[in-house]
Amino acid sequence: MSTPPLFSFRGRIQRIDHVLSTVVVIDLLLLLQKFLHSLDLFALPVAVISIIILSWFGLAARIKRCHDLGHSGFFALIPLYGLLLIFMDGTPGENEYGPNPKDGPHAARDASGLPLAIAILIASLGFWLVLAVSR
Repeated sequence: MSTPPLFSFRGRIQRIDHVLSTVVVIDLLLLLQKFLHSLDLFALPVAVISIIILSWFGLAARIKRCHDLGHSGFFALIPLYGLLLIFMDGTPGENEYGPNPKDGPHAARDASGLPLAIAILIASLGFWLVLAVSR
């Protein structure tokens, strides 16, 4: 089975995919907020559409992570539950939401995707530092 589509609420994803999705969404929202001050009235719809798309992507990742734990997607609406999603291990084997993302073709991807994950997290940290210093 392939990786679930980015904007779909079906399937399961691992912790690292959830964390990277969250980091990318936060980075893009911060970048959008940074340039929101310079937007004119005609660019405002583009900003609103961007926020909707990023929110949908983030919610889809969070729901798929809930599915990995065997929980309903409605758990994603619980405040601070996202923090627990980072530390809890997924349901071993297949559950009602699909096969374990750590099994099969995903297992080989995990080992090769770690350097990319570390690079994204380091780049994100640098991005946040630049934003903090430029204020």
